[in-house]
Amino acid sequence: MVAPVVATSRPRHGGRPSLAPSAHPHVAKWVHAVHDDHHAPDLWGEVAKERTISAAAERHEYEKPFSAAELKQLETALADIEFYITTTQPIDPPGKQKVRNRFAYLLDAAKKGARKVDWLNIFIAQIVALITTGVLVGSGNSGRCIPEILATLSS
Repeated sequence: MVAPVVATSRPRHGGRPSLAPSAHPHVAKWVHAVHDDHHAPDLWGEVAKERTISAAAERHEYEKPFSAAELKQLETALADIEFYITTTQPIDPPGKQKVRNRFAYLLDAAKKGARKVDWLNIFIAQIVALITTGVLVGSGNSGRCIPEILATLSS
């Protein structure tokens, strides 16, 4: 039998009642369960940590389109990211097709000669679109894939 969670009759420091000692394990368990269900990574914080993207506008080499060698490397990286998303995230078949379409668009934009800085903006827009349309959810395991995507892109 679970002991009831009750407040003691004597207020603590700030005049607020405290929990009975028997309630502490139950409250701690509840807090952990809520955290596990509702923890969302700080995606903007992850982007801020990634200096390749945030500093791209200031770097001269990002004003040019991708070279042939860079396009080959980008094609491989995009394929890796697409594979990672579609195999590790709980995405239904129509969602997987949306991911494929967006990554095909990204590769096509790079091949058409978009400057690297512009392409990075397109890339970010495509990832945000996958989140806002519900294909990638910004919390749980899906949210944790965003730092992996950024790391793959900048490597």
